[in-house]
Amino acid sequence: MILGAAAILVILLDQLSKYLVAGHFLLNFSTPLLGRILYLTYIKNSGIAFGFAPRAGVFLIILTAAVIIVFIFVAANYSKKETAGRKLALQIAAGLVLGGSIGNLIDRIRLGAVIDFIDFKFWPVFNFADSAVTIGILIILVEILIKRVPTDSV
Repeated sequence: MILGAAAILVILLDQLSKYLVAGHFLLNFSTPLLGRILYLTYIKNSGIAFGFAPRAGVFLIILTAAVIIVFIFVAANYSKKETAGRKLALQIAAGLVLGGSIGNLIDRIRLGAVIDFIDFKFWPVFNFADSAVTIGILIILVEILIKRVPTDSV
């Protein structure tokens, strides 16, 4: 339930933000939002993360769909074995990863590329879906590392 709600929220926020950017800015247009720190830069990324493998097209759609299916299965089975607090954290994290993956998959199917717009100038341009996936994976890694640390050593 939590996993699905988190995923839907990410998908909605991601798609709304991309719709607003695409509807109000010119492609490859950049404008500062926060001094020289944060820019809005509207681009379309046809590759994988950070623009690797541009024009991979159908392969990326199939790969993303397969990863989403495997991820749902693994997340659902893994979180069943956890305590309530850990289960909640893992469900939220899985929802972030799932929602972000689906948000970008929607772009790939609909546009053949992913809309990116968050630009710190020192890092490749990204979007809310990318952020959700990254945060979700970090939460999962922290939860796995916490579980691996013996409680009697603290």
